[in-house]
Parts: sequence; structure tokens; C-alpha cells
Amino acid sequence: MIEAYKQDEHLPILGRWLANWGITPPPKALFSDIGFCANGIAMGFLFTTNSGSAYIDHIAADPNSAPEARDIALKDLFAHLEAVAESMGYKFLTIMTRIPTMRDRVTSLGFIPGNEYMIYYKIIGGEKCRG
Repeated sequence: MIEAYKQDEHLPILGRWLANWGITPPPKALFSDIGFCANGIAMGFLFTTNSGSAYIDHIAADPNSAPEARDIALKDLFAHLEAVAESMGYKFLTIMTRIPTMRDRVTSLGFIPGNEYMIYYKIIGGEKCRG
């Protein structure tokens, strides 16, 4: 189940998850208005731009959840973020990560390494454009 992010309800939970993963939670002003919680286990945000690319950030999952459930929730979350970006007309979806397991995850979901700064991007909507 995907539900819209509700700051009062979800921010404290997200902060705990990030802290438990050893990541300092960012200030709430850095979160997008477009966020989602998947299966009560994973959260993430879509940031819009005035270009052809939207980007994903602040992905987190409950470290105390079963690995299989966490994997399903993250797959559901990424699929939903992609569908929302595509419905808004974006042609690329990007994510920047330094976490090796997240790099593996996004690569398995069709994201392509973009450069040495660990930016990954994905062409969405079926177009085969480059550059």
C-alpha cells in the first residue's frame, strides 16, 4: 500500500529510520512536498525541476523490518515514484547515492550510472533519448 507522506505522522518515523541506519536526518525544510510511504516500511520523495528530469531523495526503510518485506516496499516505492514522475511529464528520473546497497538496488531497477559522483538516472516513458 502506498500512502502520501504526512509530515506530522511520518517525519518522526523517517528520522528514526535514518538515524538507525547511521544517517543524519536532514532538516524538514529539505523534504519535497511530494513524498510517499510504502507498506509502512519505506519512504521517499520526488523532487521536481524545470528540466526534463525529476529526482528521488531521502529514501529510507525501517531497519527493523524483515529484509524481504523491506525489499518489496522499496520496489513498490520506486515504482510509484517513477509513475508519478512520468505522469508529470518527466523523461528522466535521477538519484544520487553513496550507499553501495542502494547503488545495487537502483541499478537493478534500470537506473544507469551517470558519472563519478554516483548520480544514477533512468529514462522513463519508453523514449530512447540520450543527452
